[in-house]
Amino acid sequence: PGGRDPSVKVADARDLRQGIVADAIRRHRLICVLRRVSPLERLLSLVDELVDAGARIFEITFDATGAADDLRAVRAGLDSRPEAGFLVGAGTC
Repeated sequence: PGGRDPSVKVADARDLRQGIVADAIRRHRLICVLRRVSPLERLLSLVDELVDAGARIFEITFDATGAADDLRAVRAGLDSRPEAGFLVGAGTC
């Protein structure tokens, strides 16, 4: 009952500094934080414009009701692009 699942690895500070996300942040030096951009079509259009300008890392803030749907839609949109190497995460603002 209760407690943390011992099979789930919790990242420590070293993992966070040496992982693929940290490497990508050091390489691209930009995280596009997208907070409450609506409607969804506007969000997807903005992401496309940012990608065309060179952005590769995106954070969708989870402070709106449709944030999970926004995150999935952004991920799907980026997956359909010919470029690779995009990172999409969730955060709070």
